[in-house]
Amino acid sequence: MKKLDCLDFLKTLKKACLKEITETDFKKYCDDKKISFEITKGQRSIGGYFDLNEAKITILLTNDVFIKVMLADEQELGILASNLWCNYTHEHTHLQQARVSKIGFKNYKPSTVEYWNDDFGKSFDYFNKTIEADAYGREIAVRLSLYYVGETVLDIFERIRKNDIDDKYSKKIINIYKDFRIDEEVMKHFYRALYDTLSGNEDEE
Repeated sequence: MKKLDCLDFLKTLKKACLKEITETDFKKYCDDKKISFEITKGQRSIGGYFDLNEAKITILLTNDVFIKVMLADEQELGILASNLWCNYTHEHTHLQQARVSKIGFKNYKPSTVEYWNDDFGKSFDYFNKTIEADAYGREIAVRLSLYYVGETVLDIFERIRKNDIDDKYSKKIINIYKDFRIDEEVMKHFYRALYDTLSGNEDEE
């Protein structure tokens, strides 16, 4: 799912809630896209998680964001779609991985758990997996491409080298995968996914 797909989802959700399409139509739309939708607790949050058993991505919106979607014009929906795209990219990576093989998902935990708020030592096993390195590499690439519009892949990698990243979340994840305790192979997966996704985004502009 690309940014335009995320925008299409938000538009379809809005239509369903405004009774412009039926609940059955919305459910069919979600089933076709292998997604579901839930309102979650909290504020100002767009998130989601991948359900390994259902092979489905659940998109989570807090109630205040849900209301924003209902009231948003085209431009505001575009901004919300960009935020959704970042999270969806991570979860969709897991969906693709699971389609190939579920072996790497032993002890899998959804990324909605806020590991980055804990001491890294407590969450080391979570981050030190190739499936998470690939997912975070893609997610951070999308975040940085939106944050540094107009900058080249080399520009962004120079920022990474200098630790000159303004987005706090992205900076924290990047520094996790710079940590000497991360396995070399896992680190390579993160940077490969980061580079490939940035290069793809740049080509699409």
